[in-house]
This record gives sequence, C-alpha cells and structure tokens, in this order.
Amino acid sequence: GTNKAIVIDTTAPTALLISCSVATCLKVPLDGYATVQSTETGTAYLVKTGGAGADVTVNNLASITGAADNMWNSVTISSASTNTNLATSGLRLGTYKVYAEDAAGNLSGPSTGTGGKSGALGSMNVEPD
Repeated sequence: GTNKAIVIDTTAPTALLISCSVATCLKVPLDGYATVQSTETGTAYLVKTGGAGADVTVNNLASITGAADNMWNSVTISSASTNTNLATSGLRLGTYKVYAEDAAGNLSGPSTGTGGKSGALGSMNVEPD
C-alpha cells in the first residue's frame, strides 16, 4: 500500500469518425448513425459544429452537454479503439464532429480528417431523407 505510485491521467483521447450509415457521410438521415471510435474508454459525442442556425462552440464538456438536446448525441465507449454506432435520431440538420471524453474527464479535440469511408472525413452532414 504505501509504496504504490499514483498516476494522474492528463492525456485526452482521440475521437474518430470511422463511417456513417451512408457511404460518404454526406446526407446522413435523421434515422441514421455514425460509427465512431475513441482511443480510450469513456463517452463519444456527436456535436453540431456547422450548418444552418446555431452551432455548439466546444470549449469543454459542459459546452456540449449544456447545449440543446437536438445539437448533440452521445454513446458509451466500452472498449478503446472499437467501432461503436452513435445514432443521429433527434438531431438538428447540420454538420457534426465527434468528440470523446475518457474516464478521467479529459476531452478530445474534434474528429479530424482520419475517419470516414472516403479516408478524409472528420465531419458528417445530417440532412433530410
């Protein structure tokens, strides 16, 4: 007990947009989904960052969860670097990026150009069917 090392996790996970329910991640319907990953267990968030109307400016987790419910969805990441589906149901139309939070509360930056079936998508568009 007295000789145990204390480890403090200050490293944020990496959030990835892997694919969507449509091949290009463009015009994803409101009953669709995004396949996401995080490099750590925790929670992944699909957050409206562009398009018509208001957007979420992400500074911390409270800026996501404090936004209107139709501007973000979340899913538990129970295994690091494993594909997990995140539903688009209930979201406003617009452009979305993925963020991830690990168990220690570290929030990632937005998904960048490393995900998506095209090999270059960091965001997806939710549009009418």
